[in-house]
Amino acid sequence: MHKALFSLRSSGLAALALACLASGVALGQRDAGNAPSGSVKVRRGHSPAIGSYRLNATPMDPSKCLELTAAEKKALNPAIKFKGERICHAAPASFAGASWDVILGLVNNRIYKISALSVSNTSGEMSKLWADVGAALRPSLGLPAAAEANIRQWDTEDGNVIVNRAETGNTHAVVLTLTSRSVSTFERVQ
Repeated sequence: MHKALFSLRSSGLAALALACLASGVALGQRDAGNAPSGSVKVRRGHSPAIGSYRLNATPMDPSKCLELTAAEKKALNPAIKFKGERICHAAPASFAGASWDVILGLVNNRIYKISALSVSNTSGEMSKLWADVGAALRPSLGLPAAAEANIRQWDTEDGNVIVNRAETGNTHAVVLTLTSRSVSTFERVQ
């Protein structure tokens, strides 16, 4: 069944979870801005709320967000850092009929990134969740702008949505990452 990321920190699963999140971070930061010269991005709809978390909003109580540990930040290895940025664990949230562990990227206490993780020991449960997430996103976002076997991406009016899945041994994960287009306006410190 679903496990909290907090209980995974000492296991290899934490590395899997952070690797999935890191891939979402890299894709999200690269793709949330403008399309490369000569290409046209079709943006449709707005990124969904994940529980009470919505892009460009302020969390209910930002002080309750638990900063990532030094080891987690090292594993995440973000290529870009912003002035006023915090990356933190937030309370679990619901989306597409599942409970998700949530990590928020905040700049000046406004959410620019939501990374949600669901983990299971059964591939069937994660395959169902993979399908359920796609079904939940399609009515407002349409078909993905890009899709491969284990990753789907939608370009939205307010940024992008990326869903990816991974497995290691008997552990299966689905990661849902939303990134705000506002990242293109943030001051980079790295």
